[in-house]
Amino acid sequence: MILANFIIEGGVNFTIPLTLMGLAMAAFIIRGVMLLMNDSELPSITKNNEIVKQLATLSLVWGILGQLTGLFQAFDAISKMENVSSAVLAGGLKVSLICTLYGVAIFVIGRLALLALTLLNKKK
Repeated sequence: MILANFIIEGGVNFTIPLTLMGLAMAAFIIRGVMLLMNDSELPSITKNNEIVKQLATLSLVWGILGQLTGLFQAFDAISKMENVSSAVLAGGLKVSLICTLYGVAIFVIGRLALLALTLLNKKK
């Protein structure tokens, strides 16, 4: 699936902020590598790693919030309909999982990068 379709289908109110969080986190990961390469002081590295950790956690929580909001809206619409096919229900549930999946992916990338930055810092 093309990323733009993924963002639109998942609901732009949640996927665009997730994308921005992921991009910001990537910038701080790159900054962390540069700090390590330049032998910067420990407080700078620690502060940078804390920002990566907070962005990763926020993306996870934001993705879950997006799913819960989507499920609430889907169940509200379903409750107003008389007959709902299983295909429509499954499609709605699938769409509601996009934000969570996206948030979890950003979280995992952030935590793996944080682990790598921490290990690289210990070798110094």
